[in-house]
Amino acid sequence: MATIVPPVVLQKTGTEMVAAGKTVALLASTDGGVRIVFARSADVTADMGALLRDVIPMVGGKGGGRPDFAQGGGTDAGKVVDCLAAAKAKVHGLL
Repeated sequence: MATIVPPVVLQKTGTEMVAAGKTVALLASTDGGVRIVFARSADVTADMGALLRDVIPMVGGKGGGRPDFAQGGGTDAGKVVDCLAAAKAKVHGLL
């Protein structure tokens, strides 16, 4: 379930999680809007920027980033769980 977390904390958490290696972090917060952060460790080849661009329209948003880290925002907090589930399924398909 999505939790209210300041954007900077979401970014920091994603960065810390992927430092361990062999990790993909798919994080979201609903704080009056939707914030999404996708990150991956260097030993994972999935493109987080492309992944975010694929799923963020589900929450009425936009965003982008690099292959290792992407972030964006949206307006439909009710679709966050579906958006993260879709991203998880896509990551599983890539690995």
